Amino acid sequence: MNMFDVVQTIFNFFSMLYIHRFMTAFFDSVEKRNIKYLWLLYFVYPLFTSAVYFEANYPIINLAANIIALFVISLQYRIGLRQRIIAVGLTFFCMVSIESACVAATNYLGASAFQTGTYKNIVGLVVCNLIIFAVSLIIHNFKNMKKNILMPKSYWLAIVGIPSISIISILIILHSGKINQLQAIIVICAFLMINGFIFYLYDALVSSYNLKIQSTLLAEEKEYYYNQCQYMQQSEHEMNSFRHDVRNQLDMIYELLKNESKSGINEYAERLERNLDSSSVYSKTGNIELDSILNLKLSQAKQKGIQISCKSDIPCDLQLNASDLMVILGNLLDNSITAAEKVKENPFIKVGVSYSKGMLFISIENAYFGKIIEINGHLLTTKNNKEHHGYGLSNVRKVLEAYHGMMEFEHTKNIFRVDTALYCKPSEV
Repeated sequence: MNMFDVVQTIFNFFSMLYIHRFMTAFFDSVEKRNIKYLWLLYFVYPLFTSAVYFEANYPIINLAANIIALFVISLQYRIGLRQRIIAVGLTFFCMVSIESACVAATNYLGASAFQTGTYKNIVGLVVCNLIIFAVSLIIHNFKNMKKNILMPKSYWLAIVGIPSISIISILIILHSGKINQLQAIIVICAFLMINGFIFYLYDALVSSYNLKIQSTLLAEEKEYYYNQCQYMQQSEHEMNSFRHDVRNQLDMIYELLKNESKSGINEYAERLERNLDSSSVYSKTGNIELDSILNLKLSQAKQKGIQISCKSDIPCDLQLNASDLMVILGNLLDNSITAAEKVKENPFIKVGVSYSKGMLFISIENAYFGKIIEINGHLLTTKNNKEHHGYGLSNVRKVLEAYHGMMEFEHTKNIFRVDTALYCKPSEV
């Protein structure tokens, strides 16, 4: 076994990492048949491809072996035949395209797929596999972005930078001529382990961070629901009290009518109106998620001396994820409250939520004082600690994109308005 064969075997095992990335990108939301068998197949993959390489080193046979191995791995995911073929085909196409480009770049042209393989360029082998690894990371993380999973900019830099640095470092070491075959193999293995370990840690950190975000959203959701339950109990108590006292109230009105006391009737009517207006239940659409968020946030605004106006009229069974609604309304209302509480005279917030022809419309208008910084249609935070703020509207945009929605801003000297629209339908009965 020569140097190239050893390196080829090493990369056959390294290929488990990027095969797993490709499969995760295509089958992430698909149910797995048996996770133990799946990991066993990932381990068998390099053993199988290495055995084929050493027993029958024909390019056409190696290609066929890879396709068969990829298809067998895909069988552990419960998915239709057409989607399975497309996923395996795209994975194989990416691998073969990059490999062909690297072969051509290292001046190995004109080889026949039906002749024994004679390609022995270690440089091309190293470059090819690390590029495939980087491409698998890119595809995998684009899929994560579609699911609104936060991907730090440093992660994208790492995807490009770490494999590139590894390629350059390996090539410099191999061309230095100062190491023997064993040392070269150790160096290549070390760089491959570094690549795999670094991205494993990155994935773990990103996963942990997003779990923390989900936990925060869940805690807020519980707070909203608890608050709404309090409102419902309060409303029920007020209704029972009203029913209990209604006869006495009517008797009082009849008595005032008999005495023709118009001033007394007016005073009593105003008192009843004030009692009715004292209720802090701003939204009663029957949509528990929307009502919970509006009632809690607007009650917080009311406690800060902000005048509140709210009109909401939507179906109670919209197909809208509660967490998504929390991101949209929570962030927009938080921004409105923050802006309005800085206004000394007549601070106010007006909220309008409506539904028409498959679209949910949310409009929030508030008083504000100060400057609004806007660059290329994007608002920038005016808070002092800018590195820790300014993500709210970005998160709102991401959620709106998932529903093919949009967001627009308008502002005058002292009034700010944001309008959002997104597609969603009532649940089917």
